[in-house]
Amino acid sequence: FDVGSFVANLVFAASLGPSPEVHAMIHAAWVTYVGATTPLKSDNAATAEMLQLACGFCGCELIRRIVGAAHVDDLEKAPEAIKLTAEKTALAIGCRLVKGREGIGSIDALLAIVQEEVGNPAHASL
Repeated sequence: FDVGSFVANLVFAASLGPSPEVHAMIHAAWVTYVGATTPLKSDNAATAEMLQLACGFCGCELIRRIVGAAHVDDLEKAPEAIKLTAEKTALAIGCRLVKGREGIGSIDALLAIVQEEVGNPAHASL
């Protein structure tokens, strides 16, 4: 699986509520992926491009798993209000990653998007 798909699954976990542990896992996954796939003297531009591609794929996966037939079990099993909030959050993150992937230059920028959307009261269900 692509790192974008893996990160999408972690973002789904984050969409259920603030979780420093999930943010740390996303960061660690990216650092490990970059370390395993790039040469010792890696080009920062190439690494940034790889992150942008991964963010775009992650965003597509988030959207696909909400609007498509292959839903996320953890969200499906959550109480309705939590599920709806998590789905709105994941869709918002997915849209931001797809539309703004070229502006994401670091893993910290990705994590900031996740944190902003998870804490966004507009996603809360009534």
